Amino acid sequence: AIGLELHAWRLASQILSTVAQADADRIGGWEGFQRALLQRPQEVLAGLTPPAPGYHAVLAALQDYESRSMTGLALVDSGWERLGPLDVASGVASLRARLAREGYNVTATGDPLRWGEGLSAGLRAYQRRFSLAETGRADAETLRSLGVSFEERASQIRAVLRHMKNAPYYRVPTRIVVNIPAFTLQHFEGGRLVATHRVVVGAIGRDKSGKVKRGGRINTTPFLAGAITAIVLNPSWHVPQRIKEELDVLAARDPSIYDTFRLYVDADGRERAVQPPSPYSALGKVKLAFPNSQAIFLHDTPRTELFKERVRAFSHGCIRVENAVGLAKSLLDRDRGTLGSSKADALLRSNFETPVTLTTSVPVFIEYVTAGIGSGGAFRFFPDIYDTGPVSPARPEQP
Repeated sequence: AIGLELHAWRLASQILSTVAQADADRIGGWEGFQRALLQRPQEVLAGLTPPAPGYHAVLAALQDYESRSMTGLALVDSGWERLGPLDVASGVASLRARLAREGYNVTATGDPLRWGEGLSAGLRAYQRRFSLAETGRADAETLRSLGVSFEERASQIRAVLRHMKNAPYYRVPTRIVVNIPAFTLQHFEGGRLVATHRVVVGAIGRDKSGKVKRGGRINTTPFLAGAITAIVLNPSWHVPQRIKEELDVLAARDPSIYDTFRLYVDADGRERAVQPPSPYSALGKVKLAFPNSQAIFLHDTPRTELFKERVRAFSHGCIRVENAVGLAKSLLDRDRGTLGSSKADALLRSNFETPVTLTTSVPVFIEYVTAGIGSGGAFRFFPDIYDTGPVSPARPEQP
């Protein structure tokens, strides 16, 4: 009995070590935790559970990477890129050994120097975990990923876990969270994930060597915290002047670019462009607006083919949402003071622009987290597309 009790307290201390510092302080640290656990165990344990979905899967990934070692083996061999199916070479064996250190079962069924389907399958599994193109070959992108040490991966995961424990917005029960590197939007209601949408985020400009070009960050999506206050059905697009300048360059070669736009001159004498609601509108059928100084919002798009891309960084900063109409209708249905999804359907068919102010705003958080749970519920690494490091949390704008 004493041994069982010691085991229980040891487990309790491990639980306390995973929670946010603010939570630990709130209950008086270890001593306060012991008292509270004896008095109201279910309430205390429920309140201390890390709120970010997938936390324990990410913690398990950290433990996995901390247990791995590359002792006696090179991280990467540039010669692997030249290898392919059916090749027989010593490099095949070393590549097989490298993937085995990552935890993939790529044991040769015959000649260990011959590239077989098992090695291709192992590479595809590795590429899937690291959000790479699933080529089944040791291409340049895969070699760059294999060149990252287990220590660096563990450090990356630790940063993600700190964020998952401490970001206050994970405790907001109804929220929308956009993770830029994962190219996903998650919609939570009452703390429960109700929908996941693919998104297209802001582009980053790079030169041929892969370095960020001068001015290459102008279109990146900012890391913001705010609240959706309105949904616009059949929105017009009032083109920002910097985007209009890009359109002007295209229109010099193809004037039909402006066929779906209305051009006018503003009070300052500048030509402006607005795209009225239509099947060709860049904003699609809905816009989800939240106040911010950078004119960032979520919206539909007619270019649905981009959602099939693996890396979806193509916009000028705003966030294009797959099935944005479904998301908008879901928010309208939960907001009982507005028109609801059935009336929204009729208005959407009309092609008339209709702004709908929500009676209860919906918190939205645009964050940058490079590891977590991907499609299918498995742990994934996501690409650091903006070169900003493992984590950048969503932050409210300063007044």
